[in-house]
Amino acid sequence: MRLTIKYLTLFLLCTFFTCAQAESFKLSYQTISASEIEKNPKYQNLKQFDPGHHQTIIKIQGLPESENYILKWERPLLIKSLGQREYTKEVFTRLKDFLGEDELLLVTSSRGFMPGEKVTWTLETQDGASISEKAEIIPHPIMLEVPMGGAKLKAELVSLKPTYYEMYLEGVQTFEKLNLRSFSSGETIDNDFHYTQGSCIALMPGVIGKEGGLCDLTLTRQKGAEFKLRLPWGDEVLDYLKGDKDPIILEFTAIKK
Repeated sequence: MRLTIKYLTLFLLCTFFTCAQAESFKLSYQTISASEIEKNPKYQNLKQFDPGHHQTIIKIQGLPESENYILKWERPLLIKSLGQREYTKEVFTRLKDFLGEDELLLVTSSRGFMPGEKVTWTLETQDGASISEKAEIIPHPIMLEVPMGGAKLKAELVSLKPTYYEMYLEGVQTFEKLNLRSFSSGETIDNDFHYTQGSCIALMPGVIGKEGGLCDLTLTRQKGAEFKLRLPWGDEVLDYLKGDKDPIILEFTAIKK
C-alpha cells in the first residue's frame, strides 16, 4: 500500500510539473503606434519593418523545443478566416537581438488589417504537441485619448455587413451626459444620453442604398472635451485588406497585454 501511494504521489507531481510547463507557453504583446515608432529613438530598428504603420511585438514565453514552429491566426470577420506561417527558433532569436529585447519575439504590422479588427494568434510546435495560450490582438487599433482627465475611447469592429462598431470609454463616470453626433453619406444622427460605466456604445454607420463610405463621428463630453473620429464602413472597410491605406489613427499610447 505504501509503495502504491509513493508511485501515486510521484505521478501527481510529474503531472503537476508537466501542466505547469505547458501553461507557461504563452504569447504577450505590445502594439506601438506609427507616430511613436517614428519619433522615439528606442524604436528606430522597428521602423524598418513597415514605416508609417503600427507595429505589434508578439513576445514568446516558455517556448518548448521543436525543429520548427507554426504561427496560426484566425480572423473571424473574413470568409477565409484561418492562416498560418512556419518559423524556426533562429528567426525569433534574430528578431529579439535586432530589437534589443529580452524575450524571443515576432513582429506584425497593421498593414492589411481592418481598423478595429480583432485577430486571435497561437504558436505551436510543428507536431502540434504544444500549443501556446491564445492572444487576442487588434493590430490596427481604434483608440483616441483626451489629454484632460486621461479619458480614452476604444472601438472594435464587430461585423462587416452591416458594419457594426462597439465603442468603449475609459475615464468617464456613470451618469455623465454625452452627445454623439455622426454624419455619414448625407445622414446625420444627433443624440444626447447618459453614460453607464463599462457599457458599450453601438454604432452602425451604414446608409441604406450605399455600398460603403466614411462616417464622421464626434462624441462630446459634459464639459466640452471631444473625441473626433472618421470610421469606414462597407466597402471602405474592405479596402484596408489591400494594404495600401494608412492607419486611421496615427498616435496612441502603447497597448500592452
